Amino acid sequence: MELKKGYKQTEVGVIPEDWVDCKFEDVLTGFSSGQTPYRAIDRYYTGNIPWITSGELNYNTITDTIEKITKEAVVKTNLKIIPKGTFLFAITGLEAAGTRGSCAITGIEATTNQSCMALYPKKDLITTDYLFQFYVKYGDWLALQYCQGTKQQSYTGRIAKRLPIVLPPTIAEQTAIATALSDADALISRLETLIAKKRAIKQGAMQQLLKPKKGWVVKKLGDCLSKSPSYGINAAAVAYSDILPTYTKSNSISRIFGYGLRY
Repeated sequence: MELKKGYKQTEVGVIPEDWVDCKFEDVLTGFSSGQTPYRAIDRYYTGNIPWITSGELNYNTITDTIEKITKEAVVKTNLKIIPKGTFLFAITGLEAAGTRGSCAITGIEATTNQSCMALYPKKDLITTDYLFQFYVKYGDWLALQYCQGTKQQSYTGRIAKRLPIVLPPTIAEQTAIATALSDADALISRLETLIAKKRAIKQGAMQQLLKPKKGWVVKKLGDCLSKSPSYGINAAAVAYSDILPTYTKSNSISRIFGYGLRY
C-alpha cells in the first residue's frame, strides 16, 4: 500500500516522517529489576519501605503497595530505591494476557521484585508520560514479538534494550500527546466510577421493587405467555445485510435487569 506523503513505515506502524524511529536503548537507560527478600526471614516484611510486585502494575500510578519491607531487607537483598515518577513494566510471566504489556509509574519512592523492570528517560529525548502511553498501546504486541521462553516468557535487559519505539522529535509534542491521552483516561475512570454507582443504586432499587409483597400472585411462567415458547434455527451467521432478518445468538443476550434475582 502506498504511503501518504509525509509519512513513513516502521515496525510498529506508519508514523509522520519527522518522528523518531529507534530502540529503547537509544532513548532510555536503567533496564534494572529488583529482588525478593528472603521469605523465611519474617522481619524483612515488617518495615515501611514500599515493595512493588508485577501484579501491582495495572496501567496506573502506584501510590501504595501490598507489602512493605525493612531497611535491613533492602541492604541484605541489594535493592535499589526507585524514585517517584519511574516507569515500570512487567518482565516475567508474559505468556499470561493479564501480565503481558502491564506497566505503571511510581507515585512514591519504592523497591521492586525481580519481575519489574525500571526505565529512565535520557535527557531531552523522551518523557516518562509519553513512554507510559506508548507502552499502554504497544506493550502487549511488543511482548508477543520479542519475549523469550517456552513455558514462562520473559524479557531480559538485553531484549528490552532492543524493543522498538517511535516518538515525536520534541518534548513539547510528546507532552501534549501524553496529556491528551491522560485526560481521556481520567474521564473514562470517572465515567466507570459513575456507572458503578448507578449500578449499585439500580441493584438496591431492584431488591425493593421486585421483592414479593402482600397481595402478589405466584404463577408459572407458562401461564403468563400468550403462546408456547419456540426455538430458533441452528445456522451459521453471515455478513450483515439490511435486507436480512437479525440473527441473535444466546451469547448476545444479557439478562434484562443485568443481575440475577435472589430472595
